[in-house]
Amino acid sequence: MKNSKIWCGCASIYDGFIEETHTYEEAKAEDFHHSLYFSIEAAERINEGESIFFWIDNGVLHTDWRNGEIPRWLSEKIAENLAKENKEE
Repeated sequence: MKNSKIWCGCASIYDGFIEETHTYEEAKAEDFHHSLYFSIEAAERINEGESIFFWIDNGVLHTDWRNGEIPRWLSEKIAENLAKENKEE
């Protein structure tokens, strides 16, 4: 995740599947208001708690915005799926 182009995204709370990702530049252009740069469907899932919003800061995955504590297995699954997604880029 250290050299990732992904800055933030959302993942399913059920399996950690990465549903959508965005760069820092995309988020900054919308003043970091997730509802302006995520798809309508993804923003709704985040707002309803069906998806977890995450971001990466200095190579560290953060999942605590609006989510509170999440199970360790879910955080690990998100990190694993992000690693796979970065390899594909």
